[in-house]
Amino acid sequence: VAEGSRTVAGYAAVTPGIGTTTDTSLAGSLGLSVVTSVEVVQDSSSANHQLFGILAAGVLLALGALVTFVLFKFLQKPLLRLHIEARRLTQGDLTRPVNVPRFGEPARIGTSLESLRRQLLGAPAHGGRAVARRQDDRTGLRTILLLCSAVLLSWAAPLLFLLNRADTTAVIPQQLVTDQRQRTETAANRVRQGLNEGYADLNSVATSVGDGTDARQIKRVIDTTLAEHGRYKNIYVVDSNGEPIARGGDTPRTPRSTRTKDGVALVNHSGKLPVITAVATVPGKDKRYVVGEFEITFLNGILTRPGLGNIWLTDDRHRLLASNKGFRAFADLPDARLRETAESAATSRQATGVLLRTGKTTVAAAVPFRNNGAAGELKWQVASIQPVSWLALAEYEAQRRTMLAGLLGLATATTCLGWLHIIVVRPLRALVDQAHNLAGGDRKTVLYPRHHDEVGSVVRSLELIRQLLVEQAKTKPGTADRTRDADADRTTAQPTGRRN
Repeated sequence: VAEGSRTVAGYAAVTPGIGTTTDTSLAGSLGLSVVTSVEVVQDSSSANHQLFGILAAGVLLALGALVTFVLFKFLQKPLLRLHIEARRLTQGDLTRPVNVPRFGEPARIGTSLESLRRQLLGAPAHGGRAVARRQDDRTGLRTILLLCSAVLLSWAAPLLFLLNRADTTAVIPQQLVTDQRQRTETAANRVRQGLNEGYADLNSVATSVGDGTDARQIKRVIDTTLAEHGRYKNIYVVDSNGEPIARGGDTPRTPRSTRTKDGVALVNHSGKLPVITAVATVPGKDKRYVVGEFEITFLNGILTRPGLGNIWLTDDRHRLLASNKGFRAFADLPDARLRETAESAATSRQATGVLLRTGKTTVAAAVPFRNNGAAGELKWQVASIQPVSWLALAEYEAQRRTMLAGLLGLATATTCLGWLHIIVVRPLRALVDQAHNLAGGDRKTVLYPRHHDEVGSVVRSLELIRQLLVEQAKTKPGTADRTRDADADRTTAQPTGRRN
C-alpha cells in the first residue's frame, strides 16, 4: 500500500489448452506460471454500513414490539377474556355481568354473551332485534391487522426500494472500465482469429483437392475436415458457375454469386440465422472453390467468457450476428447507450470503453476488428455491456443485503399476519354471527368447534349455553302448553285448499 493505492496481483499455472485430451502438454510440462499485477486506488470515502445495519435492526425491534403490543391488546387479551367469561357462564356463575371487551369482534361476541346470561336468568330472547342492532363490522380486527401490516411495511419497503441505492453513490474504479475494454478486445481477437483459422482450413482443403481430383476423393476430404473441426455447418466444392461438385454437412445456403468470391463474408441480411461463409480458391487451371459456412454456435461459444456480461458480434451496420446470450439475428444492439459507443468505436477504429451512468450504471466496450487476415477486412465489431451491480463492489454488496433484509421482512410480516387472519380473525368473525343468532333465539343450530384454541373454546361454551337454554325452555312451567296452542293456531290459520 502506498499513497492511497494498493497493488493487487494474480497468478495462474500454464495448463493444457482447451480440447487437449491428455493431462499434460509440452507447455504444461514446463511448470510455467503467468503473473499479473495492477494498481488499484483505494476509496477512503466508502461508507461503513455496519452502523446502518444496527440502526435498521433497532427500528425493526421497536416496530415489532409495537405490533406485538397492539395484537396483544386488541386480539389476544380480549379473546382470553371471552374464553374465561364463556366458561364462567357454562359453569353456572350468572351473578356477575359479562366483562365485555371494547372493540371489534370480541365486543360484539361479549354483547351476545351478556344477552345469553340474562336469558339464562329468565329474561326473554330479543329475536331478530339483537341482529338488527348489531354494530357495523367494517371496522374490527381486520383493520388492526392492516394497520400492523402498514407499520411493518414502512420498515421493509424503504429497504427494498429506497435505501442504500448504489447507482448514485458508488465510486466506480477506472480499472473496471479498462478491464471491460481489454477483455472485450480479447474476445474480438478470438472471433477474428477463429474466422481466419476457418479460412486457412479451407485453403488447406483446396490444396488437397486440386483441380483433377474426382468427386469421391473430394467427399472424403470434406468429411474428414468436418469431423476434425466443429466450426463448420457444411463444406462443399463448386465449379466456376457455383454448382456443387461434392459436399458434406447441411444444405448450402450461400447464393451462387457469392460462392466464387474468395474471402470471408456475410451473405445474407435477413432471416432467422446469419450465414457467414468462407471461400477458398482451388489452385489449378479449372476454376474451383471450396466453400464453408460457419456454425453460429461456434461464434457464440467464442463470445462466452465469464465476467463480461452481455456480449455481441455485430456487422458494419451494428446488427447482431452472434452473442453469448440469446439474440434475434440482424436486430439492433439492445441498448441505445451501447449503440452510441459502438458508433464511436467504428468511427475512430479503436477499442472504446466507457462508464455509462445514465439510468442503470454499466460499463460498456466496443472493439472493431483489426486489419489482419481475411476476417480483418470485415468492418465488424464486438460490443459488450455489464451492469456494475453484477460486480463485487462494497456499495452494491450493501445494496443487495439491504434489499434482502427488506424482502425477508416483507415476506415474514405477510406470512405471520396472513396466518393470524386465517386462523384467528376469520373464525372469530364467523363466531360473531353464531353468537348473535343464538342470542336472538336460534336454539336449533348446533355449534361445532373447528379449532382447539380460544375461539374453539368459546364455540364449545356457546354450544353448552344453547343446550342449557333448550333444557330451561322444556322445564319452564306452561312453556309446553303455550307451544302446543301456538302450533294449533298456526294449523287452523292455514287454508285447506278444498271447496265445499
